[in-house]
Amino acid sequence: MRISLPQNRWHGDEPVLIDLPDTWQTSVVRMAGDALLPLSNEQIRARIDAPLGSLPLDQLARGRKSACILFDDMSRGTPTIELAHIVLEKLLAAGIPRERIIFICALGCHGALELDDFVKKLGADICAEYPVYNHNPFGNLVEVGVTSRGFHAKVNAEVMNYDLKIGLGAIVPHPFNGFGGGAKIILPGITGLDTSVDNHRLELPRALHDRDKPYSCSHGNLQYRDVREDAEEVAQLVGLDFKIDVLLNSNCQIIKLFSGHPITEYYEGVRTAFELYHADDPGKADICIVNANAKSNESQLAFNVGVDHVNTGGDVVLVNFCKTGVVNHYLCGMWGVDNGTKLSGGNKRDQPLPAAIRRLIIFSPWRQYNHTILYGNPEQVKWANTWDEVLQMLGSRPAGTTANVFIEAITSMNTTSDKRDYLPVNLP
Repeated sequence: MRISLPQNRWHGDEPVLIDLPDTWQTSVVRMAGDALLPLSNEQIRARIDAPLGSLPLDQLARGRKSACILFDDMSRGTPTIELAHIVLEKLLAAGIPRERIIFICALGCHGALELDDFVKKLGADICAEYPVYNHNPFGNLVEVGVTSRGFHAKVNAEVMNYDLKIGLGAIVPHPFNGFGGGAKIILPGITGLDTSVDNHRLELPRALHDRDKPYSCSHGNLQYRDVREDAEEVAQLVGLDFKIDVLLNSNCQIIKLFSGHPITEYYEGVRTAFELYHADDPGKADICIVNANAKSNESQLAFNVGVDHVNTGGDVVLVNFCKTGVVNHYLCGMWGVDNGTKLSGGNKRDQPLPAAIRRLIIFSPWRQYNHTILYGNPEQVKWANTWDEVLQMLGSRPAGTTANVFIEAITSMNTTSDKRDYLPVNLP
């Protein structure tokens, strides 16, 4: 069986082909949204012009003297370039002076982007003609209030200098938020490190309580509300005027778009996300192959999906061709073998892989030691440059060997839990 995996997001979008023996019992896991055609430019415009809970963007922009457009970073597969050009066109037509329009990457506590990244996200023309900056979580901050949970909300001071604030992002499954998108463009997108730490610590009691549950049970689970609702409160303090959120297929193409009030459009989008990101649960298998493309520089999230869907003593294969490696993460990352951040803990190198897994094989031409020890003891992690090497490592397997292949592990929501329990009846 030959299977094509979408890969190389931000680096040419070249798919990767893998071959599995026909004698194996292989389950190919796809999200339901892959059956839809991507939206055309005309359809994208029409959805932006039909906002939820808000005036249309061109009306919001009239009389405004300046605008700040926030966009997500390379840890998201969002094709913001098309969205940015449509929004920019509307702002200029509404009379906002071009010299008073700015773009800021809402990267949260991730490492800063450079020009090549900005061009991929926005286009060379915008980067040449408009100011484009990274958010700085360590400085240039201003406090906009105190949340109901007692946290001081410090945000990017530059953003607060503009009277129209617009966010561009995507709704995708997320382990803390249920789904990303919505107010996350503000918190942690443009908040200071301490504010982001306070917010993420809201997740820790739930994580400890549910530590024996499958990891992917948290994806799409809106019952875990503290982190998300805290972010929504800060977004209101900031005054985020208009948000555009897209839903993506496994090729990171736009299949649905929601726009308007940041909270209203988000929850309407979430209702659709439950359907389009659904994938039938394949159960556990002897081998689980997980493809990480939409969030390739945070591929440990894909690995966790593999852990949930492999038999005890089985092998997980992580496919990840991200040439930039692991994202630099000031909130949850490691900054030395023995030194992490406030939320990441210490030495990862001496920790074993989860007990159920015999071995992790990373299929990638871009080997990185730092990537290896994200998962545990490097003796249990093997690297392969070619698919033939992967098959050699897996060794001779009898007929009937079971294998799960996740076409896109991050956006394919499936667990043994009933997802209907994840959607509260009192959504906004």
